[in-house]
Amino acid sequence: PPGERIRLLLEFCHRTIDRVYATIMTAPRPLRIALLTYSTKPRGSVVHTLELAIALTELGHHVCVYALDKDGQGFERSLPCQ
Repeated sequence: PPGERIRLLLEFCHRTIDRVYATIMTAPRPLRIALLTYSTKPRGSVVHTLELAIALTELGHHVCVYALDKDGQGFERSLPCQ
């Protein structure tokens, strides 16, 4: 049934998130992390991506954010990551 497929998918997502969180928080050395987003304009998921990049950088990881930049203006604010 469709409800069962959704439940299984959500369980898979939760397990994956738990593993990623555990890896990030217990890494013996800084991780090199690439984050991708669709634009440099500060909207929705772009803002979430930038906030995640900042938080990971504050934890000591090396983060690089890749985004489409159609107008060549870059992000509206400077970031502590690449």
